[in-house]
Amino acid sequence: MGNANLPDGHWSKILAFLKTQNGIYIGKKEDCRNFLEVVLWVLRSGTQWKLLPADRGNWSSVYKRFEKWAKNYMHFVRFAAA
Repeated sequence: MGNANLPDGHWSKILAFLKTQNGIYIGKKEDCRNFLEVVLWVLRSGTQWKLLPADRGNWSSVYKRFEKWAKNYMHFVRFAAA
Protein backbone atom coordinates (compact mmCIF):
# COMPACT_ATOMS: atom_id res chain seq x y z
CA MET A 1 0.00 0.00 0.00
CA GLY A 2 2.94 2.26 -0.46
CA ASN A 3 2.91 5.57 1.39
CA ALA A 4 -0.19 4.74 3.45
CA ASN A 5 1.81 2.77 6.03
CA LEU A 6 2.10 4.82 9.18
CA PRO A 7 5.56 5.15 10.72
CA ASP A 8 5.63 3.91 14.33
CA GLY A 9 6.15 7.44 15.69
CA HIS A 10 3.11 8.78 13.86
CA TRP A 11 1.00 5.81 14.91
CA SER A 12 1.94 6.37 18.57
CA LYS A 13 0.76 9.97 18.41
CA ILE A 14 -2.45 9.09 16.59
CA LEU A 15 -3.23 6.30 19.05
CA ALA A 16 -2.63 8.62 22.00
CA PHE A 17 -5.01 11.16 20.40
CA LEU A 18 -7.67 8.52 19.72
CA LYS A 19 -7.59 7.38 23.33
CA THR A 20 -8.60 10.89 24.43
CA GLN A 21 -11.66 10.93 22.18
CA ASN A 22 -14.95 9.83 23.70
CA GLY A 23 -16.86 7.26 21.71
CA ILE A 24 -14.17 6.38 19.16
CA TYR A 25 -13.90 2.62 18.85
CA ILE A 26 -10.27 1.54 18.84
CA GLY A 27 -10.51 -2.20 19.49
CA LYS A 28 -7.22 -4.05 19.02
CA LYS A 29 -4.40 -1.60 18.42
CA GLU A 30 -3.08 -3.47 15.38
CA ASP A 31 -6.56 -3.65 13.82
CA CYS A 32 -7.10 0.06 14.38
CA ARG A 33 -3.73 0.86 12.80
CA ASN A 34 -4.56 -1.32 9.80
CA PHE A 35 -7.94 0.41 9.48
CA LEU A 36 -6.34 3.87 9.49
CA GLU A 37 -3.70 2.81 6.96
CA VAL A 38 -6.43 1.49 4.68
CA VAL A 39 -8.41 4.74 4.99
CA LEU A 40 -5.29 6.76 4.18
CA TRP A 41 -4.59 4.57 1.17
CA VAL A 42 -8.13 4.89 -0.19
CA LEU A 43 -8.22 8.66 0.37
CA ARG A 44 -4.80 9.25 -1.15
CA SER A 45 -5.16 6.91 -4.11
CA GLY A 46 -8.77 7.70 -4.92
CA THR A 47 -9.46 4.01 -5.44
CA GLN A 48 -12.81 2.36 -4.87
CA TRP A 49 -13.41 0.62 -1.56
CA LYS A 50 -14.24 -2.57 -3.44
CA LEU A 51 -10.68 -2.66 -4.80
CA LEU A 52 -9.19 -2.94 -1.32
CA PRO A 53 -6.62 -5.78 -1.28
CA ALA A 54 -8.05 -8.78 0.59
CA ASP A 55 -5.05 -8.92 2.93
CA ARG A 56 -6.03 -5.50 4.32
CA GLY A 57 -9.52 -6.57 5.34
CA ASN A 58 -12.99 -7.03 3.96
CA TRP A 59 -13.75 -3.89 1.98
CA SER A 60 -17.35 -3.76 3.20
CA SER A 61 -16.40 -4.00 6.88
CA VAL A 62 -13.68 -1.39 6.52
CA TYR A 63 -16.01 0.93 4.62
CA LYS A 64 -18.78 0.59 7.22
CA ARG A 65 -16.33 1.48 9.99
CA PHE A 66 -15.07 4.45 7.97
CA GLU A 67 -18.64 5.57 7.32
CA LYS A 68 -19.41 5.48 11.06
CA TRP A 69 -16.24 7.44 11.89
CA ALA A 70 -16.97 9.95 9.13
CA LYS A 71 -20.50 10.48 10.39
CA ASN A 72 -19.51 10.91 14.04
CA TYR A 73 -15.92 12.13 13.87
CA MET A 74 -15.51 14.07 10.64
CA HIS A 75 -12.87 16.31 12.23
CA PHE A 76 -10.62 13.27 12.67
CA VAL A 77 -11.25 11.99 9.16
CA ARG A 78 -10.20 15.38 7.78
CA PHE A 79 -7.05 15.23 9.91
CA ALA A 80 -6.24 11.73 8.61
CA ALA A 81 -6.73 12.78 5.00
CA ALA A 82 -4.33 15.73 5.20
